[in-house]
Amino acid sequence: MTKKDGLPSHWIDSLFQTSDGKLWIGTTDGTVSFESNGGLRLYKEAQGLCDKGFYAFHEDRDGNLWVSTNCGIKKITRSGFVRFTQTDGLATLNVNGIFTSRNGELFVITKRTGETINKTSLEAHQINRFDKDKFTSVEPKLPPNINTGWGGGQIIVEDKTGDWWLPSANNAVFRSAKAVDFAEINKSKPQTIGIPDQIAFRIYEDSRGDIWISTMTAGQLLRRERATRTIRDYKSEINFGNSKPYANYFAEDPQGTLWISSEYLDDLLRYKNGNFSILKTNAEKPGGNITSLYFDDLGRLWLTTTLNGVGRVDKPNADVLEIVWYNRKKGLATDGARGLVEDNFGRIYVVNGRGVDRITPNTGQIKHYTTADGLPQGLNFNAVRDAQGNLWFGGSQGLARLVPEEDKPRQAPNILLTNVRVEGQRQAVSELGETALPELKLDSNQTQVSIDFLGLGASLGEELKYQYRLEGASDDWIETTQCAVDFANLAPGSYRFMVRAMTFDSISSQTPATISFTIAAPVWRRWWFLLLAAIFVTSLIYLLYRYRVAELLSVERVRTRIATVLHDDIGSNLSKISILSEVAKQKFGSNGDETNPLNSIADISRESVASMSDIV
Repeated sequence: MTKKDGLPSHWIDSLFQTSDGKLWIGTTDGTVSFESNGGLRLYKEAQGLCDKGFYAFHEDRDGNLWVSTNCGIKKITRSGFVRFTQTDGLATLNVNGIFTSRNGELFVITKRTGETINKTSLEAHQINRFDKDKFTSVEPKLPPNINTGWGGGQIIVEDKTGDWWLPSANNAVFRSAKAVDFAEINKSKPQTIGIPDQIAFRIYEDSRGDIWISTMTAGQLLRRERATRTIRDYKSEINFGNSKPYANYFAEDPQGTLWISSEYLDDLLRYKNGNFSILKTNAEKPGGNITSLYFDDLGRLWLTTTLNGVGRVDKPNADVLEIVWYNRKKGLATDGARGLVEDNFGRIYVVNGRGVDRITPNTGQIKHYTTADGLPQGLNFNAVRDAQGNLWFGGSQGLARLVPEEDKPRQAPNILLTNVRVEGQRQAVSELGETALPELKLDSNQTQVSIDFLGLGASLGEELKYQYRLEGASDDWIETTQCAVDFANLAPGSYRFMVRAMTFDSISSQTPATISFTIAAPVWRRWWFLLLAAIFVTSLIYLLYRYRVAELLSVERVRTRIATVLHDDIGSNLSKISILSEVAKQKFGSNGDETNPLNSIADISRESVASMSDIV
């Protein structure tokens, strides 16, 4: 096997066979896989890897392939998206539509901008047919200076007879007669079919072989009947009030009823038994519009909207539509959706500006696919399932294929601590992450702790959830989709942080990742400080008590001395008065004379002594 067989280089660095039997070859100029059809599939920068240096392969427990390259470690997800570029035969990366033909062939419509005439850039479509692992590109032959318009999605049709229908912005559509070979489309001159409006916006073939054409300028709805080859305009039969919308998507149910969505309206148009009826969707957010329609294998109608997510109608033929809505509240990446497709396992894929969401109707489970899973950059608008059950997604910057697999029993995801910061300073954590870290002893001013973690074991398109709790602050588990948590202004104490990863099916990590840390109390809250403070306060109270007692005793002693002195002085004076009283009695001889002045003096003296004694 050499470069002639598809090898990017003759210098082989590594060989590896995955569990599904596929052989991988790493070279100095890209890696290739040996496909079941015998061809080689190249993986380089356009497929999310790098162009040089592939050294080693390793397959993890979920079948994902990890590749060691010059630009780091890259992951090729098992049954993930495979991107296709110009190296695979696409004319351009601007995918404007995808469909399968009547005999099961896959066609991708791309668009290019050509020369400018009268200040208008002429646009042209190319038809790319997929064969095994490559595309063959052909640009249909149209009259000179024809602009194919800017319609997308249902814009080019290969009808039941093999004729090709092509749009234009020149008051016409073109019918290219069936070619003997696909490559001959660009050689035969197409038939010009005039239409009563300038721009053909959508083209669709129903089960009867009639061609429906919606126009953009006047918003006309045209039908070219296969039997009579005449064009009929239904615009006057549809009453949209003051609005002049134009049809942007067609879908037909198993009973042959045609369903039509209109730009700038969130109502549905149903064409049944030759009559049109307008059905309200009663969307939560009015003012948007329905962007695509899809009937699944169970006959349910699905619709995408610009503002309300995805709707599911279980009984499309009812007079009043009952719609089950899926939106951001239920797990969609965005409420603005663009396309729909179903895999062989009954799961619905929603195309949007952020990637692809997968809905499992029975459980309500929603998985997200992004560029990290292999989707191309830019907006995605188109989706289709091919005859082999592969799903194709295209948008403004490329094309990708997904080979769906049935969901397998899940293993519990692992969880690792990847970073710990204290007051913004990184702590010692292995670059590969750890399930447990040594306990941290923090100072009283280190009260901000940030912890990063990572769950391993998510399936393709799945975003793991996390649950954490901080023992010492709360025993409740807190759920988050973030891979980091920040604790600020923690109180002094001992803490234990625990975190576990959880799948959408509520399968959580068997062993949480943990780290313990203790924040020291400030000096004024430590036991020895509080003990010293208590001893100091007790001693101070005791000293104050002793001082007060001493003061009271001192006052009492002063009072006692004063009382003693007064008692002695008064006693002496009373003695003298008593002597004078006796002398007066003897002199005056009146023992009971109340007018005796000496008696009065004696009484006054006694009363004074009594009063002073009371004061003391």
